[in-house]
Amino acid sequence: MTCREFTERLAEHLDGALPNRSDRAVRQHADGCRGCQAYLAQYRATRAAVAALVDWDELDSEDTLELSRLAMSTAARVN
Repeated sequence: MTCREFTERLAEHLDGALPNRSDRAVRQHADGCRGCQAYLAQYRATRAAVAALVDWDELDSEDTLELSRLAMSTAARVN
């Protein structure tokens, strides 16, 4: 699995919506990729922050992925 595939499947992984094989691939990639480990941590923090503001169930995977990308972009500019 590539880093791009990881980020594309991350929302579904966290929502428990991936088939077992794909879910396992996401976990294995995260275990071996420091960049994606950092992305996952930031993604989870973003989801937690958004969840505090809105009802998470009203967002779909594309919404959460876009919010995460926005947060990562903002964090990169700040750091």
